[in-house]
Amino acid sequence: MWNMGLKMIIGCLCGYLYIKFNLIHSSSSFIEEFIMIIMHPLRFFLDMIMFFIALIMNASLIKLLFNKTFVVWKKKKYWNNEILIGYTGLILMISYLINLDFVHALILFSLSFFYVIISMDA
Repeated sequence: MWNMGLKMIIGCLCGYLYIKFNLIHSSSSFIEEFIMIIMHPLRFFLDMIMFFIALIMNASLIKLLFNKTFVVWKKKKYWNNEILIGYTGLILMISYLINLDFVHALILFSLSFFYVIISMDA
């Protein structure tokens, strides 16, 4: 339970920092974005580190929830509170980050989901 909560907190915090301090905005052109990256390389580097950490934390949280859900379905058990709290926290985190910036949050969570699909064991 604490593992899941820690992953949620770190994933949400790094996702927030990625979205808030991102240099690339949808209204600017490619040349302006490229100049911003060249003029602020440290900020871009820290932004990509926050993106990578948020991606890994969200992907590991989604994978953990999927694995627990599959165990519940295979053994025909009832849902426990840990799974329900995990899905609720994940939905709240996604909705919070989408309210900040839809495009960047969509990129973050879609890549996290694709990473989970690729890394799932049979």
